[in-house]
Amino acid sequence: MIHRKGLIGLNFIKDYIDLEHPERLYEHIQYGLDLGGENSIAYGADYFYWKDHPDKSRHPFFFPEHSDASVYPAINKEISERFSPELMRKISHENALKFITGIYQP
Repeated sequence: MIHRKGLIGLNFIKDYIDLEHPERLYEHIQYGLDLGGENSIAYGADYFYWKDHPDKSRHPFFFPEHSDASVYPAINKEISERFSPELMRKISHENALKFITGIYQP
C-alpha cells in the first residue's frame, strides 16, 4: 500500500488494537511510520452498530477513547503530542484528501 501510494485506514476495533490497552493504537501508528507510511496513514474507522452482535465476548467493540468520531479531537491531540502536529494533520485529513483528489483529478 505504501509503495503504491495507497491509503491505510486506522482501525479502532479493540480486537485489532489490543483487548485491554487503548494506547496501543499509537504503537500501530509508529509501526506504520517505521515502514514509511507517513503519507499513507489516515483515519479509517468503520463505526457500526455492534450491540446486537452475537459474540458477546467482543462487547464493547470499541474502547471509550475510540468510540466514535467525536473522540477524534482527543486522538488528534495525542498524535500531535506523541509525534508532531504535522503528522496529526496528515492522519486526520491531509493524506485522505490528497488520495481522493489525486484519483479524481481530470
